[in-house]
Amino acid sequence: MKWFFVLALSCLSLPSFGQLDSIYKLPFKDRLFFLREKWKPQKLDSASIADAIQSLNAFAEKQNDPHFSVEAEITILYWSVNKRTHTVQEVEEQYNQILKKSIVRKDPRLQAIIYQNLGELYWNWGNNYTIAIQYFEKAYFMVRNQDATEFHLKQQIIYNLGEKYFYLKDYPNSIRFIKEASKLTNPWEPIQSNIRINNTLGLAYRSFGKLDSAEISFMKALKYAEQAKTPVWVGTLSGNLGSIYLERGELEKGMKMLERDKNISLQRNARSSAVGALVEMARINLELGKLDKAIEQVDSAMLISKNKMPYARKRALFPLLSDIYALQGDYPKANLYLDSTILIIDSLSRQERALQTLRLNQRIELEESRTSMARAETENERKTSLLYGTLAVLLLAFGAIVIIFRQKQKTDSARKRSDELLLNILPVGVATELKNTGKAVSRKFPQATVLFSDFKNFTNYAENLGPEELVHILDDYFRAFDQVVEEFGLEKIKTIGDAYMCVCGLPNPDPDHAEKAVRAAFRMQEIVEQSTYGWQLRIGIHSGPIVAGIVGIKKFAYDIWGDTVNIAARMEQNSEPGKINISKASCDLVKDKFTCIYRGKLEAKNKGSMEMYFVEKKPA
Repeated sequence: MKWFFVLALSCLSLPSFGQLDSIYKLPFKDRLFFLREKWKPQKLDSASIADAIQSLNAFAEKQNDPHFSVEAEITILYWSVNKRTHTVQEVEEQYNQILKKSIVRKDPRLQAIIYQNLGELYWNWGNNYTIAIQYFEKAYFMVRNQDATEFHLKQQIIYNLGEKYFYLKDYPNSIRFIKEASKLTNPWEPIQSNIRINNTLGLAYRSFGKLDSAEISFMKALKYAEQAKTPVWVGTLSGNLGSIYLERGELEKGMKMLERDKNISLQRNARSSAVGALVEMARINLELGKLDKAIEQVDSAMLISKNKMPYARKRALFPLLSDIYALQGDYPKANLYLDSTILIIDSLSRQERALQTLRLNQRIELEESRTSMARAETENERKTSLLYGTLAVLLLAFGAIVIIFRQKQKTDSARKRSDELLLNILPVGVATELKNTGKAVSRKFPQATVLFSDFKNFTNYAENLGPEELVHILDDYFRAFDQVVEEFGLEKIKTIGDAYMCVCGLPNPDPDHAEKAVRAAFRMQEIVEQSTYGWQLRIGIHSGPIVAGIVGIKKFAYDIWGDTVNIAARMEQNSEPGKINISKASCDLVKDKFTCIYRGKLEAKNKGSMEMYFVEKKPA
């Protein structure tokens, strides 16, 4: 959102003082908007900017208003920065000078705007996500306690932070901030804001594997888009909903939405969007055995694109062409498109890996920067405490002794509490290794069993229950699950929203890891069925090799990685309420202990067809 960098203060096409005076009389919450929207320059050349700056400066001096003076300085700096005649560091220094004035004014709103601008400066110009996120978070902390009706930029600032986390693929934080923004209003463009916010929220949920929540968000956005009669958004959101339905196997609903996306895209000459919808429709028709229909749609896609198609589209289209030519018996062409597909996938994979590496490095730098700042604050606190201790000794020896004694008690208590917390979040062996050596080595376990669970219709509960009641119910369930995990010898890994993840077979190998995981799953289902809340639980289980270790250097988290984790998550997504869905690998390990009911090969996201089983207790 490039306009955000304007910080709500776009500038000036040689306005008269009369125009400025009418804007100046507006309240602060609206004045920023009208400065941005109603006072724009016709050109961005240096002369126009200089004349506008002179007018704004003169008016600010005439009013002798400290707030408006700061707003004027921010506006001036923006248009100077827009010419890129200074380095990022020079611009930051100028913003910091203005920041000092806003701090003196004791107005967190102006501080939030400056932090927001600095974040956009480093994000868009400096390409430094680490520093940018820190500034965005500072802006958030400035506005989170502000009344949104008195500061209309609050929603945009919070949404912007969630949007940036989405780009970095930090989906939990992205969902958290975008949901917070969705509860606020933007009186300047309420419908467009609701469309944008709900669409991005839907994309974050879809990327996070929460298809039901993604559908709800996309439907809300589509409703607003239809109300606003915005064909661009109507087409985009129809396509997004179509992809959700297809992923869930609801082919008729998915095809209907894709057809709508295609028609709207063609009406507004959006070739790329139309091609994307046609390719997806052709893929489904080919799977349904409708070869003629698939060929017709592929031909339309090729005609519309005029053979000018980005790699991402070719990645989807070329496998279709290979399959179609193979079914027609033209094997040379089928092999040609198959080879081309392999080359495209390899190229895109390299690009995606490079982008993921960049995002990961930026996130690591962000955490390291936060840790460094925390250490600096701790060191400052230590120095301050030492100074006070010395002064106390000079004033009163006895008082110093008392202070030192109490400080020692606090330190001992804090150390004890720290040890307790460490053991609460890490396995005993890992915690001991971390305390003794300052690090813990990641280890590979050749066989372990991962259990995933989540609650059906959790999004509806979250929307209909108060936050305190919702957290209370989740806490009751997860406390009970924690006891089950301890009872059966499993290791709890983490919870994400309503999802609960645990594993058996590490950090100490266990030959009965699959059996214990299944028994724990039955106990969890019993707890949920016997509760009075009426919720329903889905569970998925898979067994295989796992790598486990500690993530990060602050707020330690013991985590697990590997394809086994991904497959366990797919088992959970394909499970049903009240059921335990297990993979063939887990079934082979427990089939002598439990009754395994074969479900056939089901489609799993990014994994293709996989054999799945519902597991039940054997009759007594």
